Amino acid sequence: MENPGLEEFVEEVEEILQDLEQGILQLEAQPRKKSLVDRIFRNMHTIKGGAGMVMQTEMADYAHKFENLLDRVRSGEIICTPEMATLLLGALDGLNSFMDKIRGKEELNQDLIDVTLKKIEVYKSFETPTSSDSKQLKSENNNHQPNLTEEVTKENQETSSKKSKEKSVWDDEEKEEKGYLLNLKFNIDMLSKGSDPLLVIKELDEIGYLNLFPHLNSVPELKSLEPEKLKLWWSGKITTGKSLEEIENILVFYQGEGAEVNFEPVESPPEDPGLASTGLIVRNQAPSSNDGGHSEKHNTSEESSKSSGEKALEKKEEKPHAEQSVAVKEGNKTGDLNETDEVSDTTAKLSSKKSKNEPVVQTVQSIRVAVEKLDKLQNLVGETVINQSRLHQLSEQIMAVDDSLGEMLSQFVEDNEKSVRELQDQILQVRMIPVGSIFTPMRRTVRDFANRNNKKINLEIQGGETELDKTVTEQLHGPLVHLVRNSMDHGIEDPDTREKSGKDPIGSILLKASQQEGYVIVEIEDDGRGIDPKVVLDSAVRKELISPTEDLSELEIYQLLFMPGFTTTTEVSNVSGRGVGMDSVKRDIEALLGTIEIRSDLGKGTNVRLKLPLTLAIIEGMMIDVGSQVFTVPLLSVNEAIRPLPKQVKKLKDKGELVEIRGEYIPLLRLHDRLSLKPRFKKPTDGLVLVVQHANRKQCLLVDEIVDQRPVVIKSLEDNFIQIPGIAGATILGDGRVSFILDVPSLLN
Repeated sequence: MENPGLEEFVEEVEEILQDLEQGILQLEAQPRKKSLVDRIFRNMHTIKGGAGMVMQTEMADYAHKFENLLDRVRSGEIICTPEMATLLLGALDGLNSFMDKIRGKEELNQDLIDVTLKKIEVYKSFETPTSSDSKQLKSENNNHQPNLTEEVTKENQETSSKKSKEKSVWDDEEKEEKGYLLNLKFNIDMLSKGSDPLLVIKELDEIGYLNLFPHLNSVPELKSLEPEKLKLWWSGKITTGKSLEEIENILVFYQGEGAEVNFEPVESPPEDPGLASTGLIVRNQAPSSNDGGHSEKHNTSEESSKSSGEKALEKKEEKPHAEQSVAVKEGNKTGDLNETDEVSDTTAKLSSKKSKNEPVVQTVQSIRVAVEKLDKLQNLVGETVINQSRLHQLSEQIMAVDDSLGEMLSQFVEDNEKSVRELQDQILQVRMIPVGSIFTPMRRTVRDFANRNNKKINLEIQGGETELDKTVTEQLHGPLVHLVRNSMDHGIEDPDTREKSGKDPIGSILLKASQQEGYVIVEIEDDGRGIDPKVVLDSAVRKELISPTEDLSELEIYQLLFMPGFTTTTEVSNVSGRGVGMDSVKRDIEALLGTIEIRSDLGKGTNVRLKLPLTLAIIEGMMIDVGSQVFTVPLLSVNEAIRPLPKQVKKLKDKGELVEIRGEYIPLLRLHDRLSLKPRFKKPTDGLVLVVQHANRKQCLLVDEIVDQRPVVIKSLEDNFIQIPGIAGATILGDGRVSFILDVPSLLN
């Protein structure tokens, strides 16, 4: 994809599609919440407009059809039913197919597009429940010009009628309207990039009462006019009940270098910043505080679609001089307003606000950065960490020769380490994204499964704001989907079965995330039938995965579920039962240097607990010496290090060597034997024993000594070498040597 505009469009639409999906799911549960309908409509409108700007006309037409349907929902003609929600979700699948085509991943799924478009035709047969008086009024208004009092009276009557109808359809509480000063000075190259400023203005107009003044003095003479350059800009006011965030969502795409697009709340916006004096009022203004109600927007669609230039020409033909500004005030006549003074006053207010250190509204200051650039930056930070280790070692060597010089260098290394740590933390924060980005799509997964299988399931999400490294989050998505599907298929019973057992017919699945020290804990918990450990054990014995005489704890029995090919189900469903999933989940989690643990209460439910590191790039490591080779053990896997007494080391038949630590007997692994190295110490009492843990399993590792403890940069070996059991990767030490990072889960198996 070589088109920068198209790349930006793809990035923006990906975010919008995620929000659309969640909005539709929420609307299905709350079909009479107008704010949700407005949000969905606005998102679909944005996709349509954006697709048109980048010349994706087929996609724009497709979105337009659904926008029309949403417009009828927004007007109260149609209520969003579960069937319509399914249709709208299908529309998202169609839009995703368009996006896949744009990315060059696959061809457009034309069958899906055709099916969804046929379904939407059903809703065209629905008639509006009441005739529209507003259309008649507009037609009449085109034939005669009423006086000001008559026009205002009609508008207020229409507004009251419309509001009473809306209150009968929507459950939303009426929001207090606020005023905002607007400054719309778009990038001069906006037109050449395919954007239309009038579309932005139209969107603003749809959320409130908009008055804009076009600054014609910035437009050059006709002979020097460049059609592709946008010299015109606008300022004015908007009165709306929408939140700051909703206004920002409209304007955020047009803020940036070369543009001055902002808005600021004011307690009392000016009545009229010289708008009518030019004859270029874009929309009807909000009424004054003395009015009994708000003026209804009375511009016809034909009028509103006219360009500013057309309106200006019309007014010029009528009156060459500036007209009087129309200010609607009960019992008062219109007064003369000076165009220059009023506009200058409005603009000055905006400028003065901008000049303050703490503006009333702070717009989002952000840029999009390709992931590849972040990866490269993180790699450079990793190299900096390695160089810091080299400096630390160099300072120790110099200290042995020259105390004074060594001390100076040591102080420098210490000060520099603080900066390196801060730099490391900052790049980590840049790469962090909320786990909610993979949690929320699960709502669609749960909904579709429940509808297909006649189950009732409620998905609850907690801790979605908890952050993980982008790489970890993305790789977590696959295992998470499998675990949620298992909960739905194997865990949650059908409504009749749940009622018979005294449960709520609606099953519950909880997705929860929390941070603990350097880990993020992700839990998938359901209130289903639970796991019977006896059934699991019998199945494992039947498949000859374990010996019938083997004595296992309940937690160890649940770990059997992760063995390749293991399943307790006798029938294969469309989502599970083949015995090829849980072992894959475990491998994926362990590849993330994480752990997975299952706990279950028969008849009450199951809890799957994932423990994941915040990042995979840089970890705290403990360097250990085995023979002449230095290895690194992830510090989070290390419980303690001891030098055992002779009486603590036991040899048991068929059990190998054990180390007794505070009454607990832990298996001993001679690391030099596993790695085929010649150690300095063969006796555990001469060397050191490192107690490591993965999930609920512990192991004692016999090593020669502990060398150091510091942050290490993980370098993958998979691109250049075959997978080595017991080795997770490598890092570079301060002296330039390579240290292999031990894969603790692999060593324990």
